[in-house]
Amino acid sequence: MARRLHPVARIPVYLFGLILLLELLLQAGAWAVKGQARLVPAQWLTGNTRVLALGDSNTYGLYLEEQAAWPAQLEQQWNAANPGRPVEVLNLGYPGTNSFRVRDSLPGLLDKLSPDIVLIMVGFNDFWTPSEPAYSGRSESVVEWIKNHSRLFRLYLIASRSRITQKDMTFGSKRDGSPVDVNNIEQHLVRMDGDAFYLGTLQGEPSRNRNALSENLAAMISVIRARDAKVYLLTYPSNWGFYPGANKWLTEVAGEQHVPLIDITPLFVARCNEGPASCPDLLFHDGHATAQGNALVATHIKMQIEKNQSE
Repeated sequence: MARRLHPVARIPVYLFGLILLLELLLQAGAWAVKGQARLVPAQWLTGNTRVLALGDSNTYGLYLEEQAAWPAQLEQQWNAANPGRPVEVLNLGYPGTNSFRVRDSLPGLLDKLSPDIVLIMVGFNDFWTPSEPAYSGRSESVVEWIKNHSRLFRLYLIASRSRITQKDMTFGSKRDGSPVDVNNIEQHLVRMDGDAFYLGTLQGEPSRNRNALSENLAAMISVIRARDAKVYLLTYPSNWGFYPGANKWLTEVAGEQHVPLIDITPLFVARCNEGPASCPDLLFHDGHATAQGNALVATHIKMQIEKNQSE
């Protein structure tokens, strides 16, 4: 007859069994409530709902002070209108970034920041920056699977969420719109709490590949959903130059993936029917939104999120 395990040796077995039991209970609970809309986003230990804004210079707020970009204005408008349900909006928009860079950085950003809501406005720069074919056929590792599917891991993130704020982030690029050197790595990094994320412009031949953008957006949506966070796709304010293609694909992917689309473009087309030059109060010459334009974006996002939560 085999000897029984020493009491001390049983501890890891008991711990594994407890962890497995908790995971099963959490998965069962999630299955039981699947399909039920959340009227209010999950509240964190801070009492705030955390919103992560991802994108390029249109999210970053090129030419503007940090507080004039739409993520900061969204936080201010939301908290003024909903003092009992405050949000904190972290702006991770980065000039020149494309869907490949955002997709590559997303898992680490989710681990680091643990958002409740993720807003994505990306795709414009995919027309003139290179693709990263290394993604094709890449399988999910055991660690990635646990992060993307474990409810217990999600609870761990809730309990240990980093207290990073926007002031704790250091961006390598400047807000004055000056050119970024593609060979200078320091100009492409966002640093926070000991970690650095490469979000800047890539060097190489442009992809201009609609399928790549769609695949990247779909992959991002999948990862965010697996973390039990809410995801929204946003079209761009401008609809001139390369913007129409990006707006079209963002709209198509939102429909294909059944995620809410916050359509920003019609707000500006109605006011700028002859291009950016026809509404300098809302758009700069290159299509980036002004401070007033960013306020319009923030107001529309706020209204759409409120509408989505009440349905």
